[in-house]
Amino acid sequence: MIKTIRIISFGYGHVGEKDENDTLLTVPEADITLDVRRMLPVSDDPELKGLTGLDEAVYERVLASAVARSLAVQTAVGTHMLMDDTELAHLTIAVGCFGGRRRAVVIARHIGTRLAELNIEDAYAIAIEHRDLARTPQS
Repeated sequence: MIKTIRIISFGYGHVGEKDENDTLLTVPEADITLDVRRMLPVSDDPELKGLTGLDEAVYERVLASAVARSLAVQTAVGTHMLMDDTELAHLTIAVGCFGGRRRAVVIARHIGTRLAELNIEDAYAIAIEHRDLARTPQS
């Protein structure tokens, strides 16, 4: 049995909207949900305008916060231990900020990176999805 960890970033600000398939967007169903809306706002920085958590400048800016780095690392370590110590086949981690384009994306990416480093025996597959990355930010 191949175990799977799914990490999904999303924007709380898009909950209640409809996606391209006319499906109502909700907070993703997850085993672990991290709300990072109040962590290090980056939307006010003109240098980051138009960038997302996939851009290195945003990634570095968010992870310059010891709190953001620690949250991602501790989540990865705890998840790795949970997968190692249980018979769980699948585990989902949801990370949400307001728009789902910057902070949540960075934290999701960093969790995935740390999990990949911990997963030296290839005990599980890691899938990362950024649900709201392409959505227009709401004000």
